[in-house]
Amino acid sequence: MSRPDPAGESDEAIVLKAIGGDDTAFHELVLRRQAWLRSLLRRLANDATLADDLCQEALLKAWRRIGALEDHRAFNPWLRRIAVRIWIDWARSKRLDHNDVDPDAIEGAPAAGGVQTADCRLDLQTA
Repeated sequence: MSRPDPAGESDEAIVLKAIGGDDTAFHELVLRRQAWLRSLLRRLANDATLADDLCQEALLKAWRRIGALEDHRAFNPWLRRIAVRIWIDWARSKRLDHNDVDPDAIEGAPAAGGVQTADCRLDLQTA
């Protein structure tokens, strides 16, 4: 017996199913959020390959912890915090200056054009 395709369902319904352990629903969330998450991490890391690796790590961590998400409406900020914390951990391991970034202060919208360092982008986004 196959499960129904969640592609036509609302984000809220899919998040609720994923919280309940539905891996097909979580897969749909990955499809819907991976471009946004990669964009965020590419701006932070300034390295597309590293950002893709960090994105994968963030999504895996989210899958492992989604059952603990208390408010299904908070999925996006929750996922953003996971991703930013993974980047911060990576930066710390490389002894990069991350200026004690507040994961809640970083917006998910793409940054304006131009080449910037991760610290500069974080300062601008935080401001």
